[in-house]
Amino acid sequence: MPVPTHHAVVLGGGLAGILAAHVLAEHVDTVTIIDRDDLPESPEHRKGTPQARHTHVFVEGGYTALEDLLPGITDELTGLGARQLHHPADILVRRPTGWRDRTAPEVGIISASRALTDWAIRRRVLAHPRITVAPPATVVGLLGDRRRINGVRLRDRGATDTRRLTADLVIDATGRSSHTHDWLTELKLPAVHREHIDSGIRYATRVYQAPPGTPAAFPLLLIEPDPSSDRPAVAGMLSPIEDDRWILTLVGPKHDPPPTEEDGYPPFLRSLADPILADLIAAATPLTPPYGFANTANHRNFYERARFWPDGLLVLGDAYATFNPIYGHGMATAVLAAHALRRRWQRHHPLLPGSARRSQRAIAKITEPAWRMATAQDLRLPHTTTTGRHPGRLAKLNNRYADRLIAATPGRPDLQRASLRVFALLDSPLRLFTPRVLWQILRGPRGQYRPEAPLTPEERRILTPASGTTADS
Repeated sequence: MPVPTHHAVVLGGGLAGILAAHVLAEHVDTVTIIDRDDLPESPEHRKGTPQARHTHVFVEGGYTALEDLLPGITDELTGLGARQLHHPADILVRRPTGWRDRTAPEVGIISASRALTDWAIRRRVLAHPRITVAPPATVVGLLGDRRRINGVRLRDRGATDTRRLTADLVIDATGRSSHTHDWLTELKLPAVHREHIDSGIRYATRVYQAPPGTPAAFPLLLIEPDPSSDRPAVAGMLSPIEDDRWILTLVGPKHDPPPTEEDGYPPFLRSLADPILADLIAAATPLTPPYGFANTANHRNFYERARFWPDGLLVLGDAYATFNPIYGHGMATAVLAAHALRRRWQRHHPLLPGSARRSQRAIAKITEPAWRMATAQDLRLPHTTTTGRHPGRLAKLNNRYADRLIAATPGRPDLQRASLRVFALLDSPLRLFTPRVLWQILRGPRGQYRPEAPLTPEERRILTPASGTTADS
């Protein structure tokens, strides 16, 4: 008697889908990835990721989990030119009251173009003999019923008819365009709770060639927004990436957005709380026009709370929860979800009855810290609109606590380390409420934020002489 084979289908060839296929290949005979577009065979922007032209970083919790999934990938990325940077040694942050001190490295990030990151990971994963990529197609529905999903209906590119593809497990990683919520409704399953929190933030991003003489270890610079100012959502970040390039993303609200016209970019840069980014860019060579991006809302489908959940279906990545990209947690959360699924499936096979529901809950648990951080900040902005949740007294108390924590950080390395590890998704947010942290917050700062960016003399040399900047070393 022939041994039955197990087949899984992953919808979406982005980061979340690729990594889901990778962990699935350890448990099923074949994994088929379905995407609407051809997946690039080189570091090119993929049509299915419109946000790919903007700044992307991997916080340490994400790239540590990625290294566990794909051993050696960190060295591979840095060998391709990605930059590994560390807070606060080479990540310079301007808070509303000044620049953070530049001290010994604590936690890291990896900075590269999204095209390079995706390509390096995709190349590793697609080398697996059990994983195949189907010709481009659009999935138009699920096969099965409210108890079990057993495949998908899809339409091949250029075709008018649909066809059926059966599977023992279907994973939706189609991103923000996911239709799973509607498909489940068609199967007569109750609607799940959803939250949509939109701060109205807009981005504009441009890539530059770094000036001649730029040090190889040039830092990342971030000017954070000031929620209490008259421009509470205006910010900017310059990040070094591969090929001696800088990627600069400007942030603003929909009524005061960063411009995507050539002549409007410099004045907006000069309007930031510090002129350092404008001074640096004045010495650099633009390589692209400014690209805008407006789809920055936080959105989450709470599938883990569903009263009924069919076997054979899982939703992850942006199809489950999307974050405002300004917080840099989207890629890391996708990796951490895949890592959590691997741990779970090593103990309980993904095709066992009830496994999909328990796996969906594991994804929710991993997603929760990043979701809370992103939405707590966006709910503070005056033009934020929400459906499904509104800030209450607890949210206001949390905001006041966060402000006290930031104000108390100068001169307190333990406090800084705790907040950095939480932001890097290395520790639970509960670490910020331990007695030691509470005591240090109550005692207040033992130092001050700096009035000027702490660049070294070597880094400062690339500034244009006319800028007048006298960055503190």
